[in-house]
Amino acid sequence: YDANNNKLEFDQYLTYTPQTINVTVPVYKQKTVPLTFAFTNVPDGFPIDQLKYEMSHSEITIATPNNAVDSISELSVGNIDFRKVDVGSVITLDVNLPSSYRNVDNITQVTVTFPSEGMGSKLLTISNLNIVNTPAEYNIQLVTNRLSNVKIVGDADVVKEITAADVVASIDLMDTTVTTGQFSVPVKISVPNKGLVWAAGEYTVVIRASEK
Repeated sequence: YDANNNKLEFDQYLTYTPQTINVTVPVYKQKTVPLTFAFTNVPDGFPIDQLKYEMSHSEITIATPNNAVDSISELSVGNIDFRKVDVGSVITLDVNLPSSYRNVDNITQVTVTFPSEGMGSKLLTISNLNIVNTPAEYNIQLVTNRLSNVKIVGDADVVKEITAADVVASIDLMDTTVTTGQFSVPVKISVPNKGLVWAAGEYTVVIRASEK
């Protein structure tokens, strides 16, 4: 077409091949889905469904070639280690999509904010340490006899009543490769039957293993 939008007739001046061109135009289908994440290392029995938090983005619009988007009901942005959740914690998660997907909203990160209002914390020394799932061929002894400065957080009214006697500290050797000698192992901290109360942070003790 010329500057006046008139079609130019080249047939009398030019010859060219091919005269027919097939053009493939990719079609993307668009859908808005919820953004989700999962918690890891949640204490046994903790009512995680009752935990309050705010997400900077709760949903995202994505587009995929053809009908691939029809099978997507939500988009996970990863996991949050529950041991890292403290009063007022702000945790950032990256939004990652397969290379063929389009991030229509251009949301690259999601922040998850946990409340500080109405929440409290205290430090306790825990001396009641329980070893479970000990390998049958080893004797296990605790070298660390107590855990100091265990941070207990949660509902302020409940936390202020919590004592060391309410806290359960377990050393589970089920998934630990035990060898003769002295080494550090993680401790699982829980506050059973107290509702929204948990231990913030990671804790370890030293044990000694000897063959029977």
